[in-house]
Amino acid sequence: MSLNKLISILLLLTSCSGSCTKTVNVPVESNISAAVEASIPTTPPPLLWFPFDNETKDLLKNTGYCALLYFNSYVLKCDDCIKMDSTFDDKEIIKLVGDAFIPVKFPVDSCLADPECVKYLRKDLEVTTMPTTIIFYIGDDSVALVAEGYLNPSQFKEFLLKKQEQYSACVLLK
Repeated sequence: MSLNKLISILLLLTSCSGSCTKTVNVPVESNISAAVEASIPTTPPPLLWFPFDNETKDLLKNTGYCALLYFNSYVLKCDDCIKMDSTFDDKEIIKLVGDAFIPVKFPVDSCLADPECVKYLRKDLEVTTMPTTIIFYIGDDSVALVAEGYLNPSQFKEFLLKKQEQYSACVLLK
């Protein structure tokens, strides 16, 4: 069935209740293709951030997916954290991260009220600068790459692709 015929039927059905005697004008094909093109999103959806919790840890452990851990704070008046948000809104960065990693955001702001959490953040994870991004690759429990501070989209792309072989393996796995 042609697109014009389908649209005609849909318009007829939506314009009639019970028995229909109305005449429906079908838009010309150029209007249809323009409407279809206008409905196609031009930007990818934003990154879907996973929480730093046991469910996400189990997902990473059981699948072997690569992880991108991101640490930022708005409570600490971190200007670089706010600037980093724009990097994560960049469509190329969204694609690169989405294709290879499970992106995980650590809840730094809620952690600050808990001395044990702060100790875990500083001593165990060795995160002392905001923002910080850590990449874990397949089957590697140790930190593979760390970036501290703001990175613009070009710098962040370079960071993501620094270990091209590992990045490619992450893409294949996901």
